[in-house]
This record gives sequence, structure tokens and C-alpha cells, in this order.
Amino acid sequence: MVNFIILFLVFFSINLIILFRIKYEINNYKFKSVNIKINKKFFFRFIYLSDLHEKIYRDDNKKLIDEIKNKNADVLIIGGDLIICSKNNNSLNYPLYKNAINFLTDIKNNTNIKCIYYGLGNHELNFRHRHNDLFKKFKTDLEKLGVMFIDKKINIKNNINVYSIDIDSKFYNFCFTLNQKKSMLDFKKINTLLGDIDKNKFNVVLCHNPDFSENLIDYGFDLVLSAHTHGGLIRLPFFGAIFSPELLFLPKYSKGLYRYKDKSIFVSSGLGEHSIKIRLNNFPEIYDIKIGDF
Repeated sequence: MVNFIILFLVFFSINLIILFRIKYEINNYKFKSVNIKINKKFFFRFIYLSDLHEKIYRDDNKKLIDEIKNKNADVLIIGGDLIICSKNNNSLNYPLYKNAINFLTDIKNNTNIKCIYYGLGNHELNFRHRHNDLFKKFKTDLEKLGVMFIDKKINIKNNINVYSIDIDSKFYNFCFTLNQKKSMLDFKKINTLLGDIDKNKFNVVLCHNPDFSENLIDYGFDLVLSAHTHGGLIRLPFFGAIFSPELLFLPKYSKGLYRYKDKSIFVSSGLGEHSIKIRLNNFPEIYDIKIGDF
């Protein structure tokens, strides 16, 4: 009986610690600096964030806004999913997207950010598909702030093009294995969505789902910026992500910087959560990214 009580207390304590850690990690974020080394002599710096999912951090994001200001970067790139769109949303009560608008308004008014570029995630694409009139209003409201939605391609500097590839909902289905998914986005499909790329420039592509990053590198992109995985939800030390929000076991690309064929893939762990509100050993993160010949 004593042994049973001891085992129960140990089990209860472990679960209590895990639950406390999950709650702590959901409500606290980290600001990380990332250097991406390339063999071209130019320098580009930007703040990268994704997957806010309408979340508001303490004090109406004041600390987060202050940290962005302190970085002194003048470009913000958004990797998608600032909002939440689910089948339960309808055009009458949708939504809380004002949180995302207020967040970007505060960034624009209270930081050194001069340019905000927005690539769509699966939630924005679903929003556009299910509530097109509201999506148009959301887009118009942000464009009034000076936010630039990336429609296929935008030139940020003379030698830097940033693309955004909008892949529809079938590219996010749970049932596909990674290999099946990769075969869906072949060169013909990429060319239809984005066209040819100028390989004399440094080409960045926003693709919200990182499962297709290798396809895009093979097509000729120098850097893929992704998100969507929320860092793999649960991570083990020295091991990495256990599964993705799409329930892919041991996702290959889940968080951080990867190299593939001497090119770079960067996956944001995001700032928020939605249906699966778990983060274990996996803080929400926002990134200060520098690209250059260091």
C-alpha cells in the first residue's frame, strides 16, 4: 500500500510538472537571432513571425512590441496564420481577427518597422475560401496600414525577390505521408503558381507548410521560409519534434534552420496555438533573421 501511494505521488507530481511546463511555455515566448550564411555579398535583415493565431500576450503585447522595436530592423515578414479559421466560424460571429489587426497596427506605430510583408497560411486561405467578403475587408484594413500581401512575388531590394506560394487545403490533409505530399507539388505545379524565377537574384519563398521545402529548393529557390508545425508541439531534448499538427510522426522539418543542397530552410515554431494547445520543451518564438556573407 505504501509503495502504491509513493508511485501515485510520483506519477501525480510528474504530470503536475508537465502541465505547469506546458502552461508556462504556451504563455511565454523567446526572441531568437538567426544568421543564414550565403556566398553572395549582400546583407538583408528582417523580423520573421508566424502562427500568432489571434493570441494576445501580456499587457496587450506591449513587451513583444518593445522587443521588436529594440531590434532596430525595418522589415517584418509574416509567414501566415495570424488568424484562426475553423469550420465552426461563420460570417456572423467571425471573428477575432481584430487582434491581428491591432497587433500589426501597434508594430507599425510603435517600432522601427517600415515594411510589413504578409504571406498567407492555411488559416488565411481557408478564411478567403469560406468568408471571402470578410477576408477582403481584413485584407483592405491591413493594406491601409501599409501591409503588403505577397501576390506571387515582390521585390524587396534590387537583388532580393520574395515569393509566396498559396497551396490549397489538400496540401494540408492529415492522411498523406510525406512522400505522397511531396509528389503533389511538382515543378509544373510550382511553375503554374509562381512562374519562372530569376536565378541571378537571391530568391526567398514563403511556403507555410514545410513539407514542400525540398521541392522548392530543387526548383531553384535559395531560402524557404515556413511555419505551420508549431515546433512539432512536443519536443524531446536531443531528439526533436514528436509529431506535427497534421499528426505526422517525427516530422523532418519542424523548427529552426536546416540545410538542403547548400540552400536554407527555416521553419518558425510560431507564437500561438489553436486546436491542439500543447507546447512541451517548445517555446513560442519570434526571429531576428540576418542573411549575408558573414
